[in-house]
Amino acid sequence: MTSSTRAARALDDGSVVLAPRVVPAFARMVRAELDRWERQNATRVNPELRDAQRVLERADAVRRLAVAGSVDGTKPASVSDPPGEGALMDTHQAAALAGVTPRSITKRAAAGKIPGARKLAGRWLIPADEVSA
Repeated sequence: MTSSTRAARALDDGSVVLAPRVVPAFARMVRAELDRWERQNATRVNPELRDAQRVLERADAVRRLAVAGSVDGTKPASVSDPPGEGALMDTHQAAALAGVTPRSITKRAAAGKIPGARKLAGRWLIPADEVSA
């Protein structure tokens, strides 16, 4: 037996399935709440909570890449499909896929450690094929 709403569904095993359309907002809210908790308590949150936050961000980045790789820009391509050749992503998308911070991606790009990374209008663009999870 499962309980469900349009945005989320709880499965019998305790896992939760989120509708792709709510993942970006939920990921931002989780990050903000964990950051707020760390500031208020001057300590780190449970690493498993940060892992869950990163999974949400990675899922959103994969979804955005799939939409960007679709024919008309509205329907996701198969999430298992790799990004198209020459696809570029911003530092936040690359960070979510790699499981690191956007700042880490920015530092690596600025140091020339990411082949093909380039700056456009003050923002780094990272080749999707140079990002590994």
